Amino acid sequence: NGEAAQRLNAAFAKNKIGDTCQTGEQACVSTNFVQCVNGRFQESVPCGRGTRCLAVPLRTFEGTTLGCKADVDVAALIASTGAQGGLTGSG
Repeated sequence: NGEAAQRLNAAFAKNKIGDTCQTGEQACVSTNFVQCVNGRFQESVPCGRGTRCLAVPLRTFEGTTLGCKADVDVAALIASTGAQGGLTGSG
């Protein structure tokens, strides 16, 4: 789960509002949570101060979830899975 979260976080760094996507898909763009509407990332929900949208590894089930979290908290969760390299796996 940690490595899956890292891959998503690395991919999210490339996303932009207006990029093509599958309708209903959820992602992070910049520091905000977005949803795909009509084939494009359009809707943006800002995260609170000190947080940003990140993929977070689930602890009791396989997979990840998205949330507005502090970098240090997500990095610790990823590290607790045994994955190395921080939020994106690149260090």
